Amino acid sequence: MPAIEFICLNCGNCCRNLIGNEGTAGLILFPDEVALFQKRNIKPCAATGKSLTHGSFKIITYQLTENVCPHLKDNSCTIYQERPLSCKGYPFVLSGDSRQPSLLTDLECTFIKELKGRYLSRSIHDFAHCESIEARTVFLEKLRDYYMLEGRKIKRWIYNLKTEKWERYLYERHF
Repeated sequence: MPAIEFICLNCGNCCRNLIGNEGTAGLILFPDEVALFQKRNIKPCAATGKSLTHGSFKIITYQLTENVCPHLKDNSCTIYQERPLSCKGYPFVLSGDSRQPSLLTDLECTFIKELKGRYLSRSIHDFAHCESIEARTVFLEKLRDYYMLEGRKIKRWIYNLKTEKWERYLYERHF
């Protein structure tokens, strides 16, 4: 069976409903991507450190607080060439336990919905190598140190958008 080429249908669905985990988490941004958005629409996301007030506390990622991307216009991205890594990796999403993440296709993607039921298994192995898979690989590499802190004295933290408070990270899915 030939590999599937992902084709963006410009439906804009991937730029909507960005707040996930029951309202607690937004689209993940790396520090070098924060400038793509207005400061008022950005909150911290993940951090490391012994405590919130300890000198070792360091923010690793940020998150967009908007449910619809402000760069979405007429179902197109106005910053497509500079878009965040999270966006470049779509429709591939990280799933499962952060200690053993897996890469799957997002079943809410219009292109994936059209393929579903024909011959798509949700595995990335069905797809030809593309920019989206490469972007998700880079995404995982950038977060490797954060998720590999298990057993060390440094703690991991997640900023909850709903409560607007830092919480200890306890191995749930926070991609």
